[in-house]
Amino acid sequence: MKEAKGRITLITAANAPNSLTLAPSVLVEAPPFVPLEGETGEVVQHARTWNTEDGLPADYVLSAYADDSGTLWFGTNGSGLARFDGRSFTTFTTAHGLPDNIIVFIGGDRKGNLWIGTSTGGLCRYDGLTFVPVPLGDEPDLWSAIISMWEDADGTLWFGTRRRGLYRYDPSTPLRTGGQRFTNYLEAEGLVGYIRAIVRGADGALWVAHRKGLARFDGERFTTYEEASGTKLNEVRSIVLGRDSALWLGHYTGGVSRLVTASDGMQLTHYPVIDEEVVRVNHLLMDPNGVLWIASADHGALRFEMPNDGTPRVERIHATLGREADEIRWIAQDRQGDLWFCMSFSGVVQYHGSAFTGFPFLATSLAEDAEGVIWAGIYRGLARFDGQAFAEQRLMPDHEVWNYSWV
Repeated sequence: MKEAKGRITLITAANAPNSLTLAPSVLVEAPPFVPLEGETGEVVQHARTWNTEDGLPADYVLSAYADDSGTLWFGTNGSGLARFDGRSFTTFTTAHGLPDNIIVFIGGDRKGNLWIGTSTGGLCRYDGLTFVPVPLGDEPDLWSAIISMWEDADGTLWFGTRRRGLYRYDPSTPLRTGGQRFTNYLEAEGLVGYIRAIVRGADGALWVAHRKGLARFDGERFTTYEEASGTKLNEVRSIVLGRDSALWLGHYTGGVSRLVTASDGMQLTHYPVIDEEVVRVNHLLMDPNGVLWIASADHGALRFEMPNDGTPRVERIHATLGREADEIRWIAQDRQGDLWFCMSFSGVVQYHGSAFTGFPFLATSLAEDAEGVIWAGIYRGLARFDGQAFAEQRLMPDHEVWNYSWV
């Protein structure tokens, strides 16, 4: 092989030429842009399932909570409490001080305490070091299980039970094992059966969902509404406060409702979520952007958004989570904005959201112009993306192939 010889000249600011000799410019007639056939994008959902193979103690997950430190907690159906630090799970059971291994509710207060509702062992508090049973009065049993919680701005805690009504805890009373005083509200106040949801509304009243209906507590007495605007309120499973101060109710009998309260009464608007289908709601979560996330018993997880035109936009994301009929028990959101869906038999699913993908052509470069149009240099010419689909500038039959290696 003949040895190659040559010379390399370093060009700097001192010796750079003032002008460069270029080939004469050539004016080429540009053909029109036409849609790229069969090369459209699709929306894919990014998620990961965590189950027993990853260290989760059970695949049947009943509850979840994200604390202020970013740690996630999951309550299982018989295998205790799981703590997730983003990489691995740590399991706590009765061997560590829990009164029961069926964890039906997890909540937290402003002091950093974790409050754990068990199926037959009653209420338990975890301060980061020890689990302390918190007696509510009678011996704990199946009907005294804590299934909901709310903390007021002054630190007052409210706990909802299966059959023992609503409990109010005064923060001025020292917490210790045994003897702490709770105020109990039961049948005498009109509260019947399961206290599934508690929330403080923008009107200052405490709203409580129980088996008979939706109760409003003004600080002195409870008023129960069995229906509103023709919608029965006896099977409300979840209540969240919207950014517009309206209450959103999740119905196990199907759909969600928006409740607006005023001095002259209240107005309720019901939405079936999916037309001509019964979407049984287990839990609701309102994210910081005002999007309502629905955990359903029979339609997987759904994204529900109410734009200014008043027409709901609904997205089903069950395909990401597994089978179409997967039951979602609970939803939690971590500090990164990821959603965590608790499944009845499939563990938990970490949901990152959606993204565009699936444009199967070879692009050698990409650029965005001042109007927001994306341009792609491709092997057979130039393509542009208008936010919906790509269109390419096809060459005339008598033109040679262009390869835009830079745009």
